[in-house]
Amino acid sequence: MFDYFIFNGQAGQVLQGGLQASGSARPVYYMVLISPSQLYSFQNSNCGVGNWGQVEPASTVSWTAPKDGQYALIFITNGYYGDTVYFTQ
Repeated sequence: MFDYFIFNGQAGQVLQGGLQASGSARPVYYMVLISPSQLYSFQNSNCGVGNWGQVEPASTVSWTAPKDGQYALIFITNGYYGDTVYFTQ
C-alpha cells in the first residue's frame, strides 16, 4: 500500500519532517521520486517492484532537492495498512 504527495521544490531546498505510525507493527517507508514519469512508472509497477533507489525506515524524513522541479513524496508499506500515519514538518 502507498500514498503520495506531489510538491514543487527548488534546488537545495530541504524537506524535513517526522513520521509516526499508529498502532501497527508494519514498518512504513518513504521515497522521493524526482519526476512525473517516475511517479507514473511507480503507480503502474505493482507499487514499486524493482530498484527504486533509496527507501528508508521513516521515523524521520530528510531530503534535499537536487534541482528545481516537481517531486512526489511516497509513503509505502508491504501489505495492507489500516492505521494512521502522521507526518509533521
